[in-house]
Amino acid sequence: MLMKAIIPIGVATALLTGYLYLDNKVEVSNIHASVPVYEDVKSLEQDADLIVIGEATDKKENWVKYLPDGEIEDYSTKRSIKVKKVFSNKLPEKIEQGDEIEVWEPTVILENEAIGKKQITIEGYRLMQDKKKYVLFLKRNPHFNNLAPLGVIQGKFPLNGEYDDEFDHMEFPPFKKLKNEVAKKYKEE
Repeated sequence: MLMKAIIPIGVATALLTGYLYLDNKVEVSNIHASVPVYEDVKSLEQDADLIVIGEATDKKENWVKYLPDGEIEDYSTKRSIKVKKVFSNKLPEKIEQGDEIEVWEPTVILENEAIGKKQITIEGYRLMQDKKKYVLFLKRNPHFNNLAPLGVIQGKFPLNGEYDDEFDHMEFPPFKKLKNEVAKKYKEE
């Protein structure tokens, strides 16, 4: 009798797990771009308009620009970042600890019935994780007047080398060198 009850529960659990897995599956489209390669932290520092430690908030929204035929022309995820520490600010506006700034991440996750969930990203960039802290080297885009990570993947680093799983996919030797240099130089205390 007990075995007869366990089997349907097991089947129901397996079906639910499969549904949740399929429901959360995200197809990733990676787009390549021509971006500068930064060989060392000094070159990142020279090009950055703003260098901060920031905590990714859960406030984010997709920004997508479509062509008249419905194709995607441009995209980003606008993310609010809580500034924890400012190292350098070449921007005209004053930015201090505790301020929230908007950072445009070069990726977007779209969802609809026809395509399911699809992430479009540049050079393998992954979204910042909510409530995680990063060292950010940001540049103001003169066309959109927004802040974005320098060199796409080269302007965002985990604080203290944490959450390396987010960066494991980076098969880009200069990034590993930069990540080590940033971890040594930029600390929250």
